Amino acid sequence: MKKKRSATGGEMPFTVHLGELRGRLIRSLVAMAVAFCLCYAFAERLLYFLWLPAGRELVFIAPTEAFFAHLKVAFLASLVLVWPYLCYQAWAFVVPGLYEKERRYMVPFVVSATFMFLLGGAFVYTLILPYGMAFLLGYGSAALVPMIRSALTEAVIDDIGEKHEQGRPVLVGTVAIETSEHLSELLERRGVRHEVLNAKQHSREATIVARAGVALYTVGARKEVPGATTYVSVDGGMADNVRPAMYESRYEVLVANRALEPPAERVHIAGRYCESGDVLVDEARLPPPEPGDLIALPASGAYCIPMASNYNMAVRPAVVMVRDGEARIIRRRETYDDILATSMV
Repeated sequence: MKKKRSATGGEMPFTVHLGELRGRLIRSLVAMAVAFCLCYAFAERLLYFLWLPAGRELVFIAPTEAFFAHLKVAFLASLVLVWPYLCYQAWAFVVPGLYEKERRYMVPFVVSATFMFLLGGAFVYTLILPYGMAFLLGYGSAALVPMIRSALTEAVIDDIGEKHEQGRPVLVGTVAIETSEHLSELLERRGVRHEVLNAKQHSREATIVARAGVALYTVGARKEVPGATTYVSVDGGMADNVRPAMYESRYEVLVANRALEPPAERVHIAGRYCESGDVLVDEARLPPPEPGDLIALPASGAYCIPMASNYNMAVRPAVVMVRDGEARIIRRRETYDDILATSMV
């Protein structure tokens, strides 16, 4: 490396070096500030993107934590966004002091540094984050309970705990062995006597098929109650899934045609049968559902169809089997002629 030279061919004094360094630092900071403002506008989407591989609901326990989480995510995203520009500024500062043959490495340096930076981020997102989360949460115990939790598991444990306190027997059924072991551990911590039935450990006839079924509904309308909540009406309800109304069963829910959009509001998913108890999901955080959107309720395979009825002369829905990207109807939708077929008049 040679000493930097000025435009006239002479060596640049130290103060000029500092002036150039200051200019490049200012340009880098301005680029970071612009990128930060842009990323902060999408911080909620970025948090949702980061939340996906974790597979758990994130909570905050202090009023400022959510705000600082948005700041951190926006800062890291802006760093990724302007990383090529920062590499260029660093290179441009040292390049006047290089020989011509050394300057040829500028493009490979910027390209390779950017590629390796993005490759490292993808590696962390796809491998380190999911397994790292599981490893770190594995240190949880009765003495140290993680506040990062699965919303569905918490709901199940609360429901089982209430039944246990009422003196009712508890039978836990799951399809995945890992899920049953996790539930059993949580129940033991809570002091609930229970028995675990796992479908993979029993015959085909005993298989629990809840997770094999997904109920799909179409959004019909929205009703916003100022200062209270928002109701989203769908084309089904207690006639095809009576469990929320009768047993206060709780379901996860998502907007199927916009599944990757981050949640932006809390809504109640209501049925169409004009009953106060006809609410499929009491409260859910979703992207704002609009008329025509598809609402999906996973884990509805065990009881929705067997317990469905013709309440208010409603026709029961069709059943579609889906496998390897192909779909076929295995039970057609009822018609009013089917309902009236038993009439003798």
